[in-house]
Amino acid sequence: MTKKDDKLLKRICKSIKHEEISLETWETCMTALNLTVPVFLSAEEALTGAAKTISFCRTIHPAPDAPAEKPRKEPAKVVINVPPKAIDGLQLKCSGLGDARCDSRGDLLVIVRIKS
Repeated sequence: MTKKDDKLLKRICKSIKHEEISLETWETCMTALNLTVPVFLSAEEALTGAAKTISFCRTIHPAPDAPAEKPRKEPAKVVINVPPKAIDGLQLKCSGLGDARCDSRGDLLVIVRIKS
């Protein structure tokens, strides 16, 4: 585990009262912050590569010490550069562009889909 992971785990543990948290629970929590979106390409774009703009909506969760606050939706856009010779199902990861909770952000996982 990195220092950042350790710091995050300690922050999560502080928010849980009188319970133990396993590494599996922590990993599940972090995975829940990831967003998955498809990007559709023509066969030609998949062969030559393409820059595609993706619009998505992520959720910003309030800090555990602010229970009165509700999660809010935040629209976002990102330009994805799909490499040449992309195959259907290719997964591209954009770190830190997923949902957010406290100081943590999940990743945006872009799945390439080739239109036939």
